[in-house]
Amino acid sequence: MGKHRVGTFYFDPMVQYGETSCGHILFRLTSSTGFTLIMHPFDINSCWSGSATILPGNKPVILYTGEDANKRQVQNLVIPKNLCGPLLKEWIKIPQNPLMSPINGINSSNFRDPITAWLGLNGKWRIIVGSARGKHEGMALLYWSKDFLHWNKSEHPLHSSPKTRMWECPDFFPVSRNSTNGVDTSVNDTTVKHILKASYDSYDYYTLGWSGLQLIPRKIWLSRTERQLLQWPIKEIETLRENRVNLQKKDLASASVFKISGIKASQADVEVSFELPKLEEAELMDPRWVDPKLLCSEKGASIQGQAGPFGLLVLAFKDLEEQTAIFFGIFKENNRYVVLMCSDQAHLEEQVIIDGIKREWRHFDKVTDTSYNPYFGDGKLYGFDFGRLGRTD
Repeated sequence: MGKHRVGTFYFDPMVQYGETSCGHILFRLTSSTGFTLIMHPFDINSCWSGSATILPGNKPVILYTGEDANKRQVQNLVIPKNLCGPLLKEWIKIPQNPLMSPINGINSSNFRDPITAWLGLNGKWRIIVGSARGKHEGMALLYWSKDFLHWNKSEHPLHSSPKTRMWECPDFFPVSRNSTNGVDTSVNDTTVKHILKASYDSYDYYTLGWSGLQLIPRKIWLSRTERQLLQWPIKEIETLRENRVNLQKKDLASASVFKISGIKASQADVEVSFELPKLEEAELMDPRWVDPKLLCSEKGASIQGQAGPFGLLVLAFKDLEEQTAIFFGIFKENNRYVVLMCSDQAHLEEQVIIDGIKREWRHFDKVTDTSYNPYFGDGKLYGFDFGRLGRTD
């Protein structure tokens, strides 16, 4: 089984915010060599995220965002100090840095997160960098280069939107149209469809790894209609499972919660199925509901419906005063059913009233593991049903 390499931020809680470093972890699915700092402190103020690209001759390089003496975000390049080293633990900056600077009207505080490059049919390398024009137009700036050292900004961004703010961690990559196998970033033909991902307005869209989840390798593919990007942990992850807890045929009454014993929800791989005996009584789908994110926010895990919300409460402790809800809701639309899957993003305490019973709890917005935040180490796992229809899981 091959090795995986993950780049990551490192923030020392003993220093002030902004003094971040970069590091990487080399691991197999069953073991890890541990965290290694590769850039500390690499730039005078800080270094931000970036991406690796394999150049011809099997030469890896990393483009990343640094912050210079004037606190401008700039794009820099590092190369392995010893290309023949098996672990590539040491990296050095090239003297030509910075390769891209915030000139010609680019906001120097919103210019970061270069992606893995792709090679065009004309032999030119291309990357995008997250940015924004003003406060309300996020964009992916497009750059090209013949030699990976001298970069030119294209006249127009790859894409932009006046409805969003700064684009964080953009990405642009091809996905196979006829298999679940990954493809090289430079593939560009009729067998692939390209995906543009960006995070903005405090949401990570099509998040492929963040908040403690980067060490879970996943495969990605297109839905049958090619309108959605799907992802799932690779099959080999199942070899890490241990301490199995098996629960069968658990009846859930309306407005009920039950604890799943024997599991620490800080690190759990859960497979769960729900059976709804009265699905025909599900709530009708309103034709005005066209934005799943907005619908998840409006419905929430605490607003009672017919077929839902139901699902799991993870990282739950203090008698459910603090927890994160992963939940489903089912709706009828013409001759079919629509399933809504959500993660409750509420942060503050709120009052919940279900069938006249008032409860109070707080919600966290991320499902994390103990390697990201030890505070969640004793979190528990619960199943819940806040819908009016009973079910068995």
